[in-house]
Amino acid sequence: MISCPACGLSLPEFARFCARCGRRLPPLRGGVPPIWVLVLFWLGTVASLAVALAYTLALVIPDLPVEGVDPGQLRRVAGIVAAAAASLFVAQLIASVGLTLGRSWAKGMATLICVAWALTCLGLPLSVLALNAIWRPVRPAHSSVAPPP
Repeated sequence: MISCPACGLSLPEFARFCARCGRRLPPLRGGVPPIWVLVLFWLGTVASLAVALAYTLALVIPDLPVEGVDPGQLRRVAGIVAAAAASLFVAQLIASVGLTLGRSWAKGMATLICVAWALTCLGLPLSVLALNAIWRPVRPAHSSVAPPP
């Protein structure tokens, strides 16, 4: 529940206008997510860049000495993983910059990144926590406290 900043009437979270005085309520704001979410996204960005670079090196080094592995097959797999990691890096970079700047469009990109994280065992709980923090609606502090009766 929230309260009207003008008359103090308790209203549901989704209310846009006060039922008593008709005043327009402050909109829900997206804002910048908690700092731990930003750190998580920036660490993911750096990690995906590191994976992309490592597999790109494996792709470009001719005749990488690996026992019992066909060099052609190794290059094909390294190319696929490098392309996937590079795509993930670009998506995470866009989401990280957007979240850091508080842009509303970044929530959609961050959601896709969290779905990709959820495909790993470690990433599942982190992605659930991050999605909760990103999509939780927040009202300005002055409208969330009702005045005393």
